[in-house]
Amino acid sequence: MYETPFTKSGKARGEIEEQCKRRTILTSMYHQVLLLFFHIFCGICKIQLKNKKFYYFIF
Repeated sequence: MYETPFTKSGKARGEIEEQCKRRTILTSMYHQVLLLFFHIFCGICKIQLKNKKFYYFIF
């Protein structure tokens, strides 16, 4: 994410009162896929941990 200054009138430079900030968020498909796999991996780890606790509780 980064912010770039701009003016509503379209001028390259302006007074402080005229300036606004535009926030830009960059995303990529690669990042989204990694995030998805991370959530799936965390879910699998939680299930494995619960299975181990259940196994030791029974035996």
